[in-house]
Amino acid sequence: MGAAAAAARGERAVADIQLLGSHEQIVLVQQFATDLGEGRTAELNPLLNSLRDSLRDELDAGRTMRRLVWLRIGRGPGEGRAQPESTEGTRLT
Repeated sequence: MGAAAAAARGERAVADIQLLGSHEQIVLVQQFATDLGEGRTAELNPLLNSLRDSLRDELDAGRTMRRLVWLRIGRGPGEGRAQPESTEGTRLT
């Protein structure tokens, strides 16, 4: 996927959450979009946790552990590894 396609998917996701998300999710996605748009570090984990919890509630699956692990696959040495959620969460800059 190219950069333009990835950007379009991200924009659609932000729009969908603003239309269909809970109050908390709308606040979180707006903060994420504002931070990213202004060149600040953008916190994504609180939004993902809220979306996951909401989906699991709808499926009556119960809550699960809060710790997320992100898989990063790279091509060179040290570029690919599983990364547990840090105390700061996932940050995009």
